[in-house]
Amino acid sequence: MAPDVMEAAKAAIEALGYGPVLLTRLAASRGHDDAVVLRPMPTTDVVRHMDGTRRVGYVLQVIVKDTSEAKAMGDAYDLADALDGADLSSPTGSYGFTSASLYTEPQEITPPEGGPYLWEFRIKATITIEKGITMAKNQDLGFAPNYMSALEIDTTPDAASPTWAIFSRGITEVKPTTNETTETKDYYDGYGTPTDKVKSVQPQYEVTGDRCYGDPAQDFVASLALETGEGRTGHFRHTDPNGDVVEGDCTYLDLTVGSQQGAASDPGAFSCTISGAGAMRYIPANKLKQPTGVTCTAPTGPAVGKSMKLAPTVTPAEANAKCFFASGNTDVATVDSDGNVTGVAAGEAVITVRCASKPSICTQVKVTVASK
Repeated sequence: MAPDVMEAAKAAIEALGYGPVLLTRLAASRGHDDAVVLRPMPTTDVVRHMDGTRRVGYVLQVIVKDTSEAKAMGDAYDLADALDGADLSSPTGSYGFTSASLYTEPQEITPPEGGPYLWEFRIKATITIEKGITMAKNQDLGFAPNYMSALEIDTTPDAASPTWAIFSRGITEVKPTTNETTETKDYYDGYGTPTDKVKSVQPQYEVTGDRCYGDPAQDFVASLALETGEGRTGHFRHTDPNGDVVEGDCTYLDLTVGSQQGAASDPGAFSCTISGAGAMRYIPANKLKQPTGVTCTAPTGPAVGKSMKLAPTVTPAEANAKCFFASGNTDVATVDSDGNVTGVAAGEAVITVRCASKPSICTQVKVTVASK
């Protein structure tokens, strides 16, 4: 579904008493000398998140036409002031709305000969296009995109069993490094030629993105901001697209978890470094059969405030049955790393299910949340 930002802006302008509002090219609005013309503008302000969603700065050009020069100018300034900070939520739910802000100040533009006076300004609507991860059924793993990897942390490190949460929603980059310690020696049998030896390897993962409140992984890291010593330790697990797993203890470093920096309309920044601590466990995928398919039946419900568990089936039976889950609309339903879907508000949400040992194998389930 295409984002209907234009329709949302049209409704907002009409609610303010202006009109008619035309969603057309300026040249096609001839015959309407007292009107408002809305046009979408090109944008490069697109941030892709690891869960498949996109944060887009959608720019709208608003052109005010009037036979009175003073009224055209006055209406342009009044409309710009009214739309700066206005609610431009999607009337159909095609996107998630964050904010609307004045992008350019009103200015006069040259009217056609004999035509009405024209004033224009631009509004930037920051929206999130909720899109589950969709891939071709027989996609070659080959040059696998980075979002096929999965970095998880244990959000209950003191409990008897882990509660895994994946870094996905709002995350734009996960950068792995090995942080190697080396030494150089000149041996006689090498005739004095230096030889490098790796003394230790410490896996580290630099995570960056936008702060998403309510995301389990981000919220857990944020809760550690004032902790020191053992309070900054935990457990992590990283799964490559081919199913290779590295897991072990970790320390959380270099935390940026707030919304107190940047421009007023920008989302808050999130970043941290997951730094391996001690010996790591490496589980190569060649110990497991690779999944060739996954199916999942949508649960009945759940109702708002209730939870139901997704039970995907991975084939063949000898393959790793572990799956990762991501909700395409967390305003309607959330899902944890164990597949428990919790209703937030009445509506529909698409849950993406992908195999842990081969994330290119995935399916999607539409969940309908009923009101209480």
